[in-house]
Amino acid sequence: MFFKRNKVNGYVIKAKAKLQRADLEYGKLSNMNMKEADLYGARMSFATLTLVNLVSANLSNAKLDQANLNQADLTDANLNGAIMNGASLIQANLTRARLSRVILRSADLSRAILAEADLRGTDLENANLSQADLSGSDLRGSDLQKANLVGANLSGAKLDGANLNAIQSDEKTVLPDNFLL
Repeated sequence: MFFKRNKVNGYVIKAKAKLQRADLEYGKLSNMNMKEADLYGARMSFATLTLVNLVSANLSNAKLDQANLNQADLTDANLNGAIMNGASLIQANLTRARLSRVILRSADLSRAILAEADLRGTDLENANLSQADLSGSDLRGSDLQKANLVGANLSGAKLDGANLNAIQSDEKTVLPDNFLL
């Protein structure tokens, strides 16, 4: 269920909200409809954003360290340049999301959908991408060092120049055609 209007940390939040550089740290924003919201540069570290609708939202340059975005819908969202160390995005939908130059060190993206996502130059060191759908994603120049890719689907993904040192994978991990580890 999504609410049309919600008050968090003194802000009324609604679809298409303009909250550039807002301070929403530790905010409880679960189940909110923030579709197409402008959260450019917002500070949302430690915020709870489970099941939130952020379809086509602008979260570029946002600070989301340790934020909980489990099962959030970030389809077509712009997260370019965001800092998301240790964030939890379990089962989040990031289809076609723009995540270039995002810092996602030690983030949990297990079972997340990142199909056709732009992850160029993204730092995914030590990230958990187990059973994630990365089909058709662009991971060129990304750092996947020590990432957990057990059971992940990378069919059609672009991996040119990606750092794949010490990744974890298994027989269920699907790699792009003609790609060998």
